Amino acid sequence: DQEIFERFLLDRMDDNEQESFKARLENEPGFKTNFEAFKELVSAVEEAGLRSKLNDFHDEMLKNDPEVKTLKPASHRYRYFIAASIAFIIFVAGYRLILTSNSTDDLYKKYYTVDPGLPTVMGDNANYEFYKAMVDYKQGNYKKAIKEWEQLLAGKNNNDTLNYFLGNAYLASDNFKKAASYLERVTENNQSYFYSDSHFYLGLIALKEKQTDKAKAHFKQSNNDKSSLILAQLDKK
Repeated sequence: DQEIFERFLLDRMDDNEQESFKARLENEPGFKTNFEAFKELVSAVEEAGLRSKLNDFHDEMLKNDPEVKTLKPASHRYRYFIAASIAFIIFVAGYRLILTSNSTDDLYKKYYTVDPGLPTVMGDNANYEFYKAMVDYKQGNYKKAIKEWEQLLAGKNNNDTLNYFLGNAYLASDNFKKAASYLERVTENNQSYFYSDSHFYLGLIALKEKQTDKAKAHFKQSNNDKSSLILAQLDKK
């Protein structure tokens, strides 16, 4: 949408595009709200930022380039246009960064939920310690679950179940680096039951870290329904 706003404001649309744009303004309240916000930001940059900096900009030009002194008065308008263009480019780059940051954060918040875990079978068997930690995990005692699972993982780093739930426990604790380190181990085995979901959570971590291309790569390896929804939204940006 932001690219469309730029085209309209810079008068780069033909008649058909302008009609289509104006129709969207009338029929899509969210589109109109974003356009008005964009115009206000552009106006703020041009009117406040440039007005306060323009004199300094001119003085610096005169100081660094004596030939500028010989320019005719009409050229001031040209220099103003250059300054406005530079400021606008800087503004657009910053605005895009803000949009990307907000959009990836919003997608993360919208689609991230803690993995519900496995059914707990508290019998007298070799997996008792694992399921005891699973109870802690389900109750939100992630620190305790992590400690118990890491003890179980010692000596068997390739256990995809332990790696997957350790990754999720760290993710639920907002430790994205540790979460990724465990989930990446799971994705080394494409036959793992947790392969698809590990890529999904790695994609969310990449979104949180503003690494959109990396996120897309992970979501494409996941058959999670949410992955398809996120990819569709990322492709629109």
